[in-house]
Amino acid sequence: TWDITYKCNYRCSYCNFNEPGGWMEPEPTVYPGLDTWVEVWRKIYEEYGSCEIHCAGGEPFVYPNFMDLIEKLSKMHTLEFSTNLHWDPEDFIRRIRPGRARIGVSLHPEFVSFETFFEKALKLKNAGFEVWVNYVAYPPIFNGMQGFRQQFEQIGVEMSLLPFKGTYEDRKYPEGYTEEEKQYLKKCAGAELWTQKTMNFAFVKEKRETKSRLCRMGQMYAKIHSNGDVFSCCSKTARKLGNLVAGTFSLLEEPFLCEDDNCPCWK
Repeated sequence: TWDITYKCNYRCSYCNFNEPGGWMEPEPTVYPGLDTWVEVWRKIYEEYGSCEIHCAGGEPFVYPNFMDLIEKLSKMHTLEFSTNLHWDPEDFIRRIRPGRARIGVSLHPEFVSFETFFEKALKLKNAGFEVWVNYVAYPPIFNGMQGFRQQFEQIGVEMSLLPFKGTYEDRKYPEGYTEEEKQYLKKCAGAELWTQKTMNFAFVKEKRETKSRLCRMGQMYAKIHSNGDVFSCCSKTARKLGNLVAGTFSLLEEPFLCEDDNCPCWK
């Protein structure tokens, strides 16, 4: 998972980075240049073979020369994106082959009309790409979810509903949902394993005894931050695996014992 930048062209009310004091980026974004990034991922390809790179953020498509970068990376690795789909699908379709990328698009009604978003998603779907939609169940936009979901189902695109985490009108969420709303969210969350796990973490408060269990995160997976630092996962107890730009990154050679008492990772 490569959080290539935490910058974003949207400022959604429910985003974790959109705080009262302004947009807060956890780490700065590094810009070593297109050739440097291609060389970094070429070395990873030579060392570990073809990887699945999940580009997220922030909004990855605001990163400079991003389309040029992913076109080159798609020759070595397969790609996955978490994006708000503000960009032109036509350019993407011309550059990337469908078998080399899958796209998770997030619908944010505060910044785009459903019609515009739907048309772009449909273009990608018709071009042969695997596409799915993520939608945050924020209280002010809660009532539109079912209609949106039904329209996406008609074109064979799954829409996953994600619980809102935060405060709205002095109510803390996801605890603030009514029982009826909780049941609706669970029912419509989507079939993806990760969305079902997200629902469980939000509404089923059970402690998972994960400390001292063998974990392969860091051996077959890495979490990359926007400053190039690489960690074994997204947990607070994650092990640092080096820095991509500095050339110090390497995966672990074997599993290690988890140090998190209640790791939230569904993997």
